[in-house]
Amino acid sequence: TDPIVWASNSAFTFNNAPDFAGKITRLEGPDLENVGDVVIHLPRSIRDHMTNQPSIGQDGALYFPQGSSSSYGWPDEIWGMRREHLLNATILRLDLSKVTPGHPIDALTLDAGGQYNPYAPDAPLTIYATGLRNAYDLCWHSNGHLYVPTNGSSAGGNAPAGPASPPIKDVSTAEDDWLFKIRKGAYCGHPNPEQNHFVLNGGHPTAAYTFGETFQYPIGTLPDPAFVPACFSFGKHASADGVVEYLGNAFHGKLNHK
Repeated sequence: TDPIVWASNSAFTFNNAPDFAGKITRLEGPDLENVGDVVIHLPRSIRDHMTNQPSIGQDGALYFPQGSSSSYGWPDEIWGMRREHLLNATILRLDLSKVTPGHPIDALTLDAGGQYNPYAPDAPLTIYATGLRNAYDLCWHSNGHLYVPTNGSSAGGNAPAGPASPPIKDVSTAEDDWLFKIRKGAYCGHPNPEQNHFVLNGGHPTAAYTFGETFQYPIGTLPDPAFVPACFSFGKHASADGVVEYLGNAFHGKLNHK
């Protein structure tokens, strides 16, 4: 009778979108008539990577994916030469006990000229996981794990240079769309220099290709120490944009909890 809705939203355009147009907004009241932003100035790509589908976690916090601003972590013409910011390509966690309606959290980070620090001890909005290029939806499974489908890039973007990895100009092979089983602190392969993550996916440590490696790196390029590979590949251009845990006894229960 008195619902509360938490909605992610952004500028209504898919062409030349303004950066930092992402928001989390709270709606309440019998007709959802009381509307107020609780987080403002979240990053926004020039196109359709934005602040995506929120979900209440098992700890009562609000989790949501924040899309990237590039194909492979470094500015490219496809995405308007926009750099990755500190909060891009992440799963973000909002502690709802630290939210005050009418007093939105300004999430503009230091790298973008703001003051927000997600690593501060009392920060209400923190980074839960990184390296997720364009995760759209979240599934908190009854087994305790968080599952996240993520859209990979088409060919043509650039990966940044890092302390132990060279840059890649014009990545020649499209990524798969992935399913990740996320743990706190995981890096899932999309570089972001602002987070000190530079290696695309699993690098190229040996001559033998394994799941998730990037063959354009020279042999011997190690993955990021925090890298967690995908647990499943949907293949290329599947547009993996939703996920649920099935609950029910159809087909004699064979789908229950899948």
